[in-house]
Amino acid sequence: MRTSRNSSTALAAFAAVCALLLPTAPGAAAAPEAAAAPGAAAPGAAVTTVPEAAAAPGAVAAPEAAAAPGAAAAPEAAAAPGAVAAPGAAAAPGAAVTTVPGAIAPVPRGCPKAAGRLICVSLSHQKLWLTRDGKRVWGPAPIRSGRPGLATRTGWHRITQRRKDDYSWLYKAPMPYAQYFNGGQAIHGVYGHVHTGRGSHGCVNLRHADAAQLWRQTRTGDRVYVWGVRPGRLG
Repeated sequence: MRTSRNSSTALAAFAAVCALLLPTAPGAAAAPEAAAAPGAAAPGAAVTTVPEAAAAPGAVAAPEAAAAPGAAAAPEAAAAPGAVAAPGAAAAPGAAVTTVPGAIAPVPRGCPKAAGRLICVSLSHQKLWLTRDGKRVWGPAPIRSGRPGLATRTGWHRITQRRKDDYSWLYKAPMPYAQYFNGGQAIHGVYGHVHTGRGSHGCVNLRHADAAQLWRQTRTGDRVYVWGVRPGRLG
């Protein structure tokens, strides 16, 4: 009787061990510890990324995403078509003068209002303008006038000769776009900056690009008016 009871106990123990070793039958529920903890990914399972880039419905954009009210455009932003440069903006070094119709740069006091074309040269301002019927059509352009002892002669003159590629054998210097208005004195271009040296030998020097532009707009016989006094200290 004892032997039979022992045999029954042994068989029950053996069955329990086999149940642990054998695979789970199809459709059987997983053991409680086999279930993944809430939010934890199963080992080796493919990760599914939540599209956090998409804003939740009705969500407000972060403050830094929106441009501040009235914020100025970045410096590299292109100017709007037809925008006019701010008055007083400095031209690029060596840039030729470009006259915009209606631009802010009236002819200074001292330049007469005359019919036809007139080249006005202000020694005091060291500037040159071209007017037509009393209205400015080109300029102002920076100039270099005659140095002390070789001053540019003031008063009314006329262009008597025009030589596109002239040369001064006296001073050993090129004179591109030369327009003579008083004997040997001429309005002409120079290579380099006009604010170097003590002044010219009496001519009215223009930057090369400016002299070329003026040349295309003037003719022999056009009048020239020079007035003022050259400042005592210029480069």
